[in-house]
Amino acid sequence: MKHIIKAGLTAGWDIIFSYFAWMLRYSKHPERTPIEKRYKKVQRLTKHVFKKLNSDFIVNGLENVPEETSCFFPNHLSMLDPVLIVSVLDKPISFVAKRETETLPFAGKIIKSIDGEFMDRDDLKQSLKVMQRVQKELENKAKHWCIFPEGTRNKDANSLGQDFHYGSFKPAMRARVPIVPVAIYGTFRVLKKKPEFKRYPVQISFLKPIMPEEYEKMTTQEVAKLVASRVRAEIIFKLRPLDHELMYGQKIKGYSPYHIY
Repeated sequence: MKHIIKAGLTAGWDIIFSYFAWMLRYSKHPERTPIEKRYKKVQRLTKHVFKKLNSDFIVNGLENVPEETSCFFPNHLSMLDPVLIVSVLDKPISFVAKRETETLPFAGKIIKSIDGEFMDRDDLKQSLKVMQRVQKELENKAKHWCIFPEGTRNKDANSLGQDFHYGSFKPAMRARVPIVPVAIYGTFRVLKKKPEFKRYPVQISFLKPIMPEEYEKMTTQEVAKLVASRVRAEIIFKLRPLDHELMYGQKIKGYSPYHIY
């Protein structure tokens, strides 16, 4: 709780300043400013917020991120997951977010500032239109895109996660761009009030991309299962063991390897 209050008192002012200095302008008229400039502003802010939240980045597999336009598919544990991705990726990336996010004063403006899309999961027609726009963007090779295939946050970090919705993979497969599985771990802990830790390690692994020639004869359901299996294996065999090592090394009363906070 203390680190959240501290972050609010320090980074909070920077967020408010950014809101009036550029966030409102970029979100209302993104076409007036190059995406590279807008993205750099957003990235600088996200890095600052993570720093104030006592978070440490552990990044794996940046060499797996293609230079060409690609679509990223991460697991989803926290509202900080997209913030983490922006913080560690220098090339602009946009996100498909749930409709409710659009009305949030800061998150909604940030997503709009980097040309994100908002999907109403209860409106099939609107969802299809969003996916069609993402497909067109991928075909135009403008920038990377990120879709959280679980559809919503997995609130149980002990679990293997929720099913990856195979419809999420249609834009990437139809646009024939590389599909990048992404494994995230540790973000779920950062905004929890208790217990309090000195440092909060957050890990992200960019796995080997699945190229169009690899998935051209596969169905979206098969690709969804393949990506989910690779992400879960990375979490189970690499990210969780390292997380335990890093957290246990803090020797803070209250931490247990048998319960994920």
